[in-house]
Amino acid sequence: MAKQFLIKNTMADMRNLCACELTELQDGYYSGIQLLGYYHAGDTPNPINYYVSSTTDSDDGGSVIETGGIKLEHNFGGEIPVVYYGAKGDDTFDNNPIFLKIKERIIARSNNESLTVFFHKGVYKYSDIGRVAYSNITWAGEGIDNTILKSISGDIAFNMDARFGETTRQPFCENCNIENLTISGHRDTKVILKQNLTSRGLYENVNLINANSVDGIGLETSNMVGTFKRVFCSVNKNPMENLPFLGLKLVEGFRPNNTGTNESVGRATNNTFISCYWEGMPQGVYIEKGDNNNFIGGSPEANSIFSLKIDDNNKGNSFIGVGFESKNAPYEIYDGGWMSNYIGCYSSNKVVVASTSRNFSWSGGLLQNVELESGSSFPYFANCHYHHNVAITGALINNGAIKPEYVNVYDRANGQMPKGYTQTVNEWAFGGLYSAPSGTTTSTRLPDVQEYIESNATIGNQVINLVNGPRYVVGVTKIIRKNSPTGVVSIIAETGVKINGVDGGTVNLNDQNEILIFFCTSPNTWRYYRINTNYASITNPGVVKKATISADVAAIPSATYSQAEVESILMELRDLKNKLRVAGILAT
Repeated sequence: MAKQFLIKNTMADMRNLCACELTELQDGYYSGIQLLGYYHAGDTPNPINYYVSSTTDSDDGGSVIETGGIKLEHNFGGEIPVVYYGAKGDDTFDNNPIFLKIKERIIARSNNESLTVFFHKGVYKYSDIGRVAYSNITWAGEGIDNTILKSISGDIAFNMDARFGETTRQPFCENCNIENLTISGHRDTKVILKQNLTSRGLYENVNLINANSVDGIGLETSNMVGTFKRVFCSVNKNPMENLPFLGLKLVEGFRPNNTGTNESVGRATNNTFISCYWEGMPQGVYIEKGDNNNFIGGSPEANSIFSLKIDDNNKGNSFIGVGFESKNAPYEIYDGGWMSNYIGCYSSNKVVVASTSRNFSWSGGLLQNVELESGSSFPYFANCHYHHNVAITGALINNGAIKPEYVNVYDRANGQMPKGYTQTVNEWAFGGLYSAPSGTTTSTRLPDVQEYIESNATIGNQVINLVNGPRYVVGVTKIIRKNSPTGVVSIIAETGVKINGVDGGTVNLNDQNEILIFFCTSPNTWRYYRINTNYASITNPGVVKKATISADVAAIPSATYSQAEVESILMELRDLKNKLRVAGILAT
């Protein structure tokens, strides 16, 4: 006959065994104790069987229970189900003491074994559980709509900070993961989820809600080589009582050193963000310190200040198929980083390539407005449309970028295709022909080389101003052609702008088909070269063309010239003179 279990309804009952029950358990009369619930029978998903154990582990309130001088143990394997340790997901109970016990269980494990801390469906309140960054630990729930960890005090709702004050060991916690749950802060929360010195983790189906609206952050991370998949800080996913100010911030990681101060142990690097959403707060994604991070799909959206900002010296961050949709913000993207790469992305507002930017690249996808700040170096745009929403203003403006390049960039509203070009200080680059309407005298600003305008319109009287400003920098080329026999085209430099060394100088185009090529040699300093494509005149050598072919008529002379030979030579000279006139070398 199989031995029976001693049945107990609650953990309190199991801790208050009578003397006879203790004896019968020790003598083997019972197989063990079957616990029907923690606080009352049935409040746990299933009954749990405990057995008398000789373990040296201390009482942790769940897997090991010490009562009446004996220890009872249930082996949960690689999982710690919090409800079996006394946690309540009723949105009222403070689970802080239980979570601290679970932390003790994690710290006491041998050989850094992998464990999953599992939260069943419910809202688990807690006050302050401290740091929760441990290698090979997964915090898991039953889905972001079913399991909520709810912080009710403290600056950080869930603090995955691996700074243990040690300076001799490897500084990172590896394989610390979060899956299928929501983390909620409160109105004074500074950071909902903070990660410092974590690496190689997986964060999948994680929802972050509620923080301080003035400076609160959804996710602040210095994580390295991690995967973030379907991580949300979004009003479109869940309405929030307290909307954070910023969705995602990539920062530098720190730990204490031997002098008692913090030392850097690297910035957020080589992370992959897949289908993550940062929506509705003033700021979407801010890369303060982060290199070689990849964002695939997802969207910073409906942000009132910016969707994405990248500070100087953040290198190699890539965005693939990301939707930037913050139509009412001052700008959607402000990128001052190095080698930022955008592939097939969508932007509905302004993209600013900042003055500190180096090798910004946008390939494919759609843009609305682009502004290149003075000093930005080597921005590159290829195979994309700008001004894709023709109902609102769209432009591609260069305020002095260094050597921009455009390849198959299409203005959807106006149907213009700017030509790509490569340019160095000592190399002429054709940036397009400037033509203006004929008619009365007008005044207009001469476009930059990259603002390609092509027209067959006749230029009559025209005044073109070279204005003082930062948009004219070394390498900018301007080409002007006059293709009308009437009128004068005047290129006038305002005060502070030099043409061939003359401050405020003027250059005129008088003859039909004359061309002036201007080249900016230093800010607001221009050299020009004049080309005339007319045929020659008395005062202008023009373009020389080949005369009609004619045969030689002069005979070979004898020792003494005859009258016929002289006449033949004169005929040859007349023919040569006629050829020179036809070629435009001699005046008629």
